[in-house]
Order: sequence, then structure tokens, then C-alpha cells
Amino acid sequence: AAAAAAASNSDYSIRNNPSSQSLPNSPSSNQKTPSPYPVDNTMVQQHYNTTNTLPLPNNNNVLTDTHNRHHNYLRISLSERCNLRCQYCMPPEGIPLSPPSHLLTNEEILRLVRVFVKNGVNKVRLTGGEPLLRKDLVELVGGISRTLREGSSGGGGTAISIPDPEEGGLVGITTNGISLSRNVRDLVQAGLTGVNISLDTLRDDRFVEITRRKGLERVLRSIRDSIDAFRDVYGDVRLG
Repeated sequence: AAAAAAASNSDYSIRNNPSSQSLPNSPSSNQKTPSPYPVDNTMVQQHYNTTNTLPLPNNNNVLTDTHNRHHNYLRISLSERCNLRCQYCMPPEGIPLSPPSHLLTNEEILRLVRVFVKNGVNKVRLTGGEPLLRKDLVELVGGISRTLREGSSGGGGTAISIPDPEEGGLVGITTNGISLSRNVRDLVQAGLTGVNISLDTLRDDRFVEITRRKGLERVLRSIRDSIDAFRDVYGDVRLG
């Protein structure tokens, strides 16, 4: 962390005071061995000068970058655990897991969400591993949904009245869908507004080959059940 902070401070000083830094291969540099990759000092100086003229982020909102783009989308990984062993993601034997004491509690996650909402975040997505393996997921979704409803404009944020897809207040999850059917109605009732279901194939044999597990029919059933659950609560469903 200290090294990262030092690097960040150094970069800031270069961008804001390029004349105080020696350019690579320049006469003022202490470099003694010629670089095998010659540097065009004119181009480097032009880059520093250009970077130095970029506007700094608005101090009132830490989520607005130097191009005045406001970032309003927060992704939170809830767990390393997964009930599949996809070949492109995880070895057959799984991976060493962090102890539960190293994972954020619901209270800690909601505290973070409140900080981001105050700075204008209105889209929160929960991922994993597999987020549905977290036993208190329904409670957590409900807490995030309430936080979005209570969101204020403090710190440059945008006030949100309800977590509505049309209004930009989104609470979503990304899941493999294996166990979604048994939870989807409770999740939607708690405030879930969207779900991404990862599915690599519609062929049962390829599903087993890719994920090293059976379960294609359970995923397809989860898709159907999700459509029904969202339609019952929101009256309309958008697929994409």
C-alpha cells in the first residue's frame, strides 16, 4: 500500500509540475547507461505538458474523473465460492478460500454502498464467485434497495426515489443460475431489479464439458422462473 501511495504521489507531481522532473535520456538525467530503446524527449515533454493541462476531478465528487465523466456503477464481489468448475475459470479441485472472517459482512457492505450512493452511484451489482451461495443474500439485496431509495444528492450525488430500472436505480446480480429458482421470487420482492445469468451453451453435453457439472436444465428453469418473478413485480421484462 505504501508503495502504491508513493507511486500515486510521484505521478501527481509529474503531471502537475513536469519541469521539476528529469525526463528519460535528457541532459539533466543521472542516467549513465544509454537506453537500448531511445526516447524522443520532445514527445515525452509534449505528453507531460498535455497531461498537465487536463482538469483535475471535481473535489466535491471523487467519482468524477478528469474528463468529467461520472461513475455511477458499483460492483461488489460477495464470495470466492462457486458451485461450478468452469474450465476457463477454476481448476477441478477448486481454489483455496479466504476464511469467513476476511469477507465483508452485510453491515460493512451496506456502509460502503451508502458512501458510494452519497457520491452519485445508483447501480449496484453483486457478483462472486457465485453470489447465491451467500445465505443472507436476500437480506443484503433488501438493504441495498433501501439504501438506493433513501439516496440523497449529498456530495454531488443524484437523488433516487425508488430502485426502478427506468429511473436508473438498479440492484442486480450476476449468477450461473444453478440455484436461482429457489430464491428469485424472494430476491425480486426484496428489491432486485435485474439478473445476468451466465450460460455458455444450450447443449447438455457441452455444458457438462465446460462446467464439469450437470445442471443445464436447472439454469434454463431459472431463466423461466426469473421472467415470471420480474413480470409479477414490475409488469414488464426486458431480455438481452
